Amino acid sequence: MGRATAKAYQAHREVLEQFESEYRQYVDAQRRGLAGYAVDQAALGRTRGELLRRVPRVARALEAADTRIVISPPPMFGGPLLTALAQQVFAHETSTYGSGDDPFATADMVLDLFVTGLGVFDDRIEHAESVDGGGPVGAAAGVRRIVGRGLPTLWGNLRHVPRWVGTIADFATVGALIAGGLKLVGLV
Repeated sequence: MGRATAKAYQAHREVLEQFESEYRQYVDAQRRGLAGYAVDQAALGRTRGELLRRVPRVARALEAADTRIVISPPPMFGGPLLTALAQQVFAHETSTYGSGDDPFATADMVLDLFVTGLGVFDDRIEHAESVDGGGPVGAAAGVRRIVGRGLPTLWGNLRHVPRWVGTIADFATVGALIAGGLKLVGLV
């Protein structure tokens, strides 16, 4: 099987982005209903059916992103692990997963999964375009990615800073940590 293209990643990303937006609206409507606001239950049911119908395609997109979660039941209830996206998406609607302090905790986990998947596709699209779009290839592409994000140091990725400044900052930080540790244990 060949390497996926930026176009294929973009198609998966669009499916995931649309589903994430609609699922977020669905969950937000349920939260409003739980808070006592009027919610059209018939429209909510139709939206649930439409979301459920599209779960297999979204699962395929998440598989392409190699992004997944497993939701375990609360220990006092027991039960099976939820590994299928169709179970996970609507787990917050069950008494097992939708109880407790935050009845939408599993829905929030699923939303986080979607956001992570979108981030994976953003990264893969950027990489595929840099390789396929005439950008640097191989080691040069890796250098461009590192430099483009800044100089990796103990202080984070520094942008627009000469390498020697980052090296001095790292040495000073390590030296201060060692000196502080020695002082803490009473050796200095």
